[in-house]
Amino acid sequence: MELNRIWHEPEVVIYSCLITPGLLTFDTQPNHVIARPIREKLEYCSPGEPAIPLTSFGSLVDKASLGRSVDRWGWNGQDCAFKRIEFDCDVQAIEREIKSREKLLELPDLQSQTIEDANKIMEHRFNVLPILAVVVSEQDVNNDVMGILMPFGGFNLESLSASGTEFTASVSDSKDLQITRGQLRDLARGVRELSMSRTEPSGLGRFGCVAPEYKDDAFALGELFIWCKERSSWDVSDLRKVEDAAQVLKDNGDFDRELTILDDERDR
Repeated sequence: MELNRIWHEPEVVIYSCLITPGLLTFDTQPNHVIARPIREKLEYCSPGEPAIPLTSFGSLVDKASLGRSVDRWGWNGQDCAFKRIEFDCDVQAIEREIKSREKLLELPDLQSQTIEDANKIMEHRFNVLPILAVVVSEQDVNNDVMGILMPFGGFNLESLSASGTEFTASVSDSKDLQITRGQLRDLARGVRELSMSRTEPSGLGRFGCVAPEYKDDAFALGELFIWCKERSSWDVSDLRKVEDAAQVLKDNGDFDRELTILDDERDR
């Protein structure tokens, strides 16, 4: 895909320790010797007009690496995140992401809209980042999927959690996740809307890809609320609201009651 790609965050796994004479610690080999080809193929083609636009890899500009299989690119004047198929195991995940958005686009409220308006509704109503385009090797020539383009929405919770051990529950701590109660309320509203749309049984857990011990979306959302509460310097009122809302979600999964608890006149 890209020869001699520069890795910004290498992952090193030591399988054994060898004691050898000299100071040589690595060796170089030609690309064709060390390359690991992607044997699984994913083609994006459908009769008629595809639900999600296609674009070729050559249309992406101004690359900036974000880490692992996600890069930041410019496309059609938009700031985008490109999730690439880097290994065979990525094919199924990318295919699931595409099909999940296609299901949402089939909803009556979105089906009658232009793709631009449908994407806005998807983002604001369901809190789901739309897929702006499916990236293929060469449009109209080779429709092998290389990855998907999504709006760049800033840093995610996974990157913030990397420094989670540095945070404390103390409101005097200067380090803060910068997450608001209103943002958590909007996230909960989006998860509720996904469950009501019946497009996916597990909207929060990567559209159906969940861990074996995953209970349900409501319980996971309650756990997330607690995690954010312990790492945020909210005032006493917001702390109590988030804690009560988390307990409701974990106890009975009542989204309506949880949203009422998180509601506040300051947001109106």
